[in-house]
Amino acid sequence: YFYHANVKTPAWLRYFIQTPELHSIHHQYDLHTFNYSDLPIWDRLFGTYRDTTEFTNRCGFPEGAEQRLPEMLVFKDVYVKSV
Repeated sequence: YFYHANVKTPAWLRYFIQTPELHSIHHQYDLHTFNYSDLPIWDRLFGTYRDTTEFTNRCGFPEGAEQRLPEMLVFKDVYVKSV
């Protein structure tokens, strides 16, 4: 997917499609709750839109979360502690 590329895009493009800069917020370390959609209009409508023209500094999951892949595959939130 285009928005997983590490390329700078024109700022005006973010009004129409998900750009790599916007999608990097979705992958930001310890956040992951914004900019889900390929079309930013949906994130704006559902309150999950965050705007930026820069890339986030740190991406990924907190330590140990990657070990919870089976839970991720059934759409469980790996940020919530297991009981």
